[in-house]
Amino acid sequence: MTDFLIGAGGWAYFQVPGLRSLETYANAFNFVEVNSTFYEIPNLRLVKSWRQRVPADFEFSVRCHKDVTHRFRLNPLTEALSTFKVMMDICRILQSKYMVLVTPPSLGFTREKIESIRDFFESFNLTGVRIVWEVRRRRGEPVPSSLISLMQEYSVIHCVDLSREESAIDSSIVYTRVFGKGEHNIYQFTDEELMEIDERIISKESDTAVISFHNVKM
Repeated sequence: MTDFLIGAGGWAYFQVPGLRSLETYANAFNFVEVNSTFYEIPNLRLVKSWRQRVPADFEFSVRCHKDVTHRFRLNPLTEALSTFKVMMDICRILQSKYMVLVTPPSLGFTREKIESIRDFFESFNLTGVRIVWEVRRRRGEPVPSSLISLMQEYSVIHCVDLSREESAIDSSIVYTRVFGKGEHNIYQFTDEELMEIDERIISKESDTAVISFHNVKM
């Protein structure tokens, strides 16, 4: 039996007049992906308050800051490592099991680049936090086999939009960031399409399925 964590990319959109967004959101859902950490690193005292304001069994995931994935492109440079350490601190404060990396289509995976990313991962003790990696790429371009091997080596969860494609790696944990089939994230799913996503997940017989909605009707 698969355990489902279902939520959205942030809680600020969940507006109920007279109520605080996070607490209200956490009464309706059991999971949220903190997407704002891609754009800005929050104060750790604020992060602690997020954990305190939700039920004990509520789960967070944390999207890694853009400096790591887009500016330094997973190179093991001092500033990149420092930023990633803060992201790991945020995960541990939130008791999050998942750190989400989203890399741009322009990131190539030469042999040298693979070794550089390996050095990056080797710089940290990842115990207790699974890396979830959405490898964005140009249309029709497959995930390189060398990258798949690296992800398997470090037990990285390959994240895809299951409304569009299948993961390249089987795992006991399925993590999908769902945008839909429209331009950018402008899409509203039909019930039939949601059932198709559900059937894809069930067919994998995974222990846990994490579904993070990012479409405008999330």
